[in-house]
Amino acid sequence: MVDRYVIATIKSWNIENAKKLAERSDDSECVLVTDKDSLSRERLDEIAPRYVFFPHWSWMIPREIYSAYECVVFHMAKGFELLREVVRKRDGE
Repeated sequence: MVDRYVIATIKSWNIENAKKLAERSDDSECVLVTDKDSLSRERLDEIAPRYVFFPHWSWMIPREIYSAYECVVFHMAKGFELLREVVRKRDGE
C-alpha cells in the first residue's frame, strides 16, 4: 500500500516544492490542495492520507479534519525544508 500525504498550501514556493517532492517519491503519493474550498473532510476521506501538512496555510483548520487526521502545521521561514527532513528521516536517509 502506498502512503498518501496531503500538502495544503497557498504559497507559490510551497506549491512548486510540493510538485517536485511528488515527482521524486516512488513509494508515496502527494496530493496538493491550494485553496480552502478544496479542503474538506469528505475529500480527505477519499484520499485517506497518512499526514496532512499545512505549510503557510492561512485559514482555520476545521475540527472535523484535525480530529480525524494527523496534521502538521507550520509557518516558518524555510518551512518546506522541515517537511523534506521529516520525509528523509521517515525514509532512513
